[in-house]
Amino acid sequence: MSALLAPAVADRVRRMEDQASSPATAVVDRARLGQAIAFVCLRTTPEHYPAVRRLAGSCRDIVECRHHLVRRDDAFILKVAAASSGGDRHPDHPPRTLGATSTAIVLSTLVADCP
Repeated sequence: MSALLAPAVADRVRRMEDQASSPATAVVDRARLGQAIAFVCLRTTPEHYPAVRRLAGSCRDIVECRHHLVRRDDAFILKVAAASSGGDRHPDHPPRTLGATSTAIVLSTLVADCP
């Protein structure tokens, strides 16, 4: 990995955008940043939707938030990136007042972002 100054990076990105027919996408290697990925399933009720949206929009660790119907229950699936300490720590849960949660820690990714 080479170190580039911010103006050089901005110029390179601008040139790539000018040449591309679709927007550029950055791929972040979270493991190299010392982060682990977890999926938090938050089962909740409609009156809590605004609070969930506020949480998802204000928490830096939440990288995605999707609204799903899971086994006939409304649920939000939160993709969370958190500091990794060798797999013995999991991301903080949303406040219990928003609903019941369960967490799945990602150990490895076999397929990602398939076209």
